[in-house]
Amino acid sequence: MEGLDISDPMLSRARERRPDLTLHHCDMTRFDLESRFDAVLCLNSTLALVGSHELMVATIQCAARHLNPSGPGVLILDLPNHMVEIPAENGRSSTERFVNDDCEGEQLEVKFESNHLGDLWVTEWTGTVDNWETVLFREQFAELVFDVARVEQEFERCGFLVEALLGSRDGEPFNEEHSWRRLYVLRQQA
Repeated sequence: MEGLDISDPMLSRARERRPDLTLHHCDMTRFDLESRFDAVLCLNSTLALVGSHELMVATIQCAARHLNPSGPGVLILDLPNHMVEIPAENGRSSTERFVNDDCEGEQLEVKFESNHLGDLWVTEWTGTVDNWETVLFREQFAELVFDVARVEQEFERCGFLVEALLGSRDGEPFNEEHSWRRLYVLRQQA
């Protein structure tokens, strides 16, 4: 198993947790590893974070080139279902509390705010301790609100067949009106 990320801090953290893995610092929209794999996974909405349909296509094409032609040729893409998520969460703010092991067990409060801005779905996370007096982090994620039909056409152009479309990582069937995820299991045609 190998992995890649464009973020040095994320790679450092991954190396701390799994020193046995081979990790690559590269951009998933244009990577070229010397290895081929039986399966490629792109999880946690990462494909929607690349910023444009063209970069989504480039990423799918890169993944296809890295599949072992004599293997099962499986590509798993975990994408958001914006048709459900945006109407349910647009303009909402929520707070969750966690035990923060990095701060000697202090309670970490994370505020989530989500807004639909043009062709982007923007979520901001703010993590604090000490009853909101100390901000530990502030992160913003801007997902492309992508054209599902356009992305699915690219699967076909890259030689993939949709073997399954699931509505969750737990294997629930996909439901256009209720599922928050679009988990594609694609198989490369011989």
